[in-house]
Amino acid sequence: MTYKFIGAFLILISAILWAAATVQAEKKRLAVLRLFVHLVQDIRSRIEHFNLPISEILAQSESELVKNFLAVRPSSDLSFERLLEKEGTGLCEKEKALLEEFSRALGRSYREEEIKTSRFFSEKLEKICTEKEKELEGRRKMTFTLSICFALAVIILMI
Repeated sequence: MTYKFIGAFLILISAILWAAATVQAEKKRLAVLRLFVHLVQDIRSRIEHFNLPISEILAQSESELVKNFLAVRPSSDLSFERLLEKEGTGLCEKEKALLEEFSRALGRSYREEEIKTSRFFSEKLEKICTEKEKELEGRRKMTFTLSICFALAVIILMI
C-alpha cells in the first residue's frame, strides 16, 4: 500500500513538472518572438533615421538575438536569414513564415518602401505577439488542469 502512495505521489509530481516545462517552453517561444519584433522595429528605426544598409544595421544592433548569434559565428556571416535560421527554431510556422517573408523583402527596395514594409511586418508581428500573450494565461491554466486530471485518473486506475 505504501508503494502505491509513493507511486501516486511520483505520478502527480511528474505531471506537474511536465506542465511547468510545457508552460516554460511557451514563454520562451513568446520571448523569442518578442525579441524578433523589437529587432524588426529597430531595423525600421535605423533605416528611417540613419539610412544604413541592412548588414550595418544588424552589426550595430543591441538586440539579444544578434549578440547570441555573434557569440557563435563571425560578423561576416550575419544576415537576417541566418539569424532567423539559428534563433527562430522554436517559432511556429505562421510566425516563421512572416519573418521569412520580411527577410526576403529586406534590402530589395528604396528607403521609403523599406520603411513601409518593416512597419507592416512590425505591426503584424506585434499583433501576433499580443494574441499569444493573451492566450498564454489560459493555456497555462489548461495545461496544469489537464495534466493534474490525467495524473489523478491514472492514480485512480492504479489504486
